[in-house]
Amino acid sequence: MITKDHNGMRRSIRTRWQGLTAVLLIAFFCLVSDAIAFLAPPPYPAGMVGSEEYLRGYLQDKYPRIRDVRVTEGTGQPYPGGRTVLIDGPLVPDGLEPLQVDNLTKARAIANAFLQKEQTLWGPISLTVSGFREATPRGGDQALVDEHGYYNLVYDHYLRGIKLDGTTMEIQIGPNGWIERVSISLVPIERELLYALLDPFLSEKEIRTEIEKDLLASGKNWKQVTGFRAEKRAMPVPPYLIWKVELAGVSMEYTIDAFTGAIKEKQKIRSHP
Repeated sequence: MITKDHNGMRRSIRTRWQGLTAVLLIAFFCLVSDAIAFLAPPPYPAGMVGSEEYLRGYLQDKYPRIRDVRVTEGTGQPYPGGRTVLIDGPLVPDGLEPLQVDNLTKARAIANAFLQKEQTLWGPISLTVSGFREATPRGGDQALVDEHGYYNLVYDHYLRGIKLDGTTMEIQIGPNGWIERVSISLVPIERELLYALLDPFLSEKEIRTEIEKDLLASGKNWKQVTGFRAEKRAMPVPPYLIWKVELAGVSMEYTIDAFTGAIKEKQKIRSHP
């Protein structure tokens, strides 16, 4: 005979199980949605890989003062299928009036407004996993402005927080507040690259171990290394993810397969201070 207490306990257990199931289903669908957004094909050709005619028409329609838009395919690009897009201003993003630019904060505000306004042009996938970040100049912020008051801000493209090798954007802003020039270098982003960024890769510690072995084999000692700088990089060709490592003291730069630890390239460099 089942008592009321037993019935109540069963209902309580069933209710908790149904609640847990609902939570798990919601989490599952969120993960699936994120994966679909990440792996979805790029929304092209309406973007920076569109034809020169398309880009010129699109940008000159929005910014009538633009003098020209030019596209160069392949030349000077580190990877097959790369291109350079040059936008010859002047232009000012909507909502921003030209103003006297006398400091870096104003210049950055204008550049960021342009990036936000035109984010669909260079967002190959969901903006949650793609975006541009300003590059840190080696000479500090003072290196960003020339003697005529022109600011030159450089941005790198990141996928899943990993810098994409071969992509960069430079935005030049004049002292009058106009964007005078935008230069963009692009590399193709294929589905294989997006899949690869979801695979497990070797840690910085594991990469360091591989470099130690190579130094020892070449007659050098790790004690000679006075600085170690490592950065993950995505690339549009296999293996799709690499480690770039600079060693001060022995003045060496390594390019290493992030999945296998294989050394793809090493070369002598001048050590950075």
